[in-house]
Amino acid sequence: MLVCGLWAVSSFAQGPERLRISPVDGDGNGVPISLSQPDQQFKAFLSFFSGAGLPGGEQDVTDQVTWQVCPASVATMSPGGVIHAVIAGSATVTAVTGTNRASTKILVVAAIGCKRNSATICRTWNL
Repeated sequence: MLVCGLWAVSSFAQGPERLRISPVDGDGNGVPISLSQPDQQFKAFLSFFSGAGLPGGEQDVTDQVTWQVCPASVATMSPGGVIHAVIAGSATVTAVTGTNRASTKILVVAAIGCKRNSATICRTWNL
């Protein structure tokens, strides 16, 4: 079932854990994604805290979480965590498993003034 880009994939066993996604929005403006290169791979990692005789660690769970992008008009999201930019704008990408949730903002921009010359530096502009 797809609701605002939401893909239900699977769930995990109970336990002390934390979910994080990468890349993350470091400056508060959103992870930049250009319409000229519209695909961006996101990854999800589930961290297990040590204790109660169990070792800690982190596992890549990209293909096993529920991915969501809202609004879906800005970008679409595959079940494997690949986002595809559709129009310029901002959106929120979220990964969910059980009670764990991790989100980051994206900012889809249009590349302007780019040439296929390696000596030319492209500039991106927020539309």
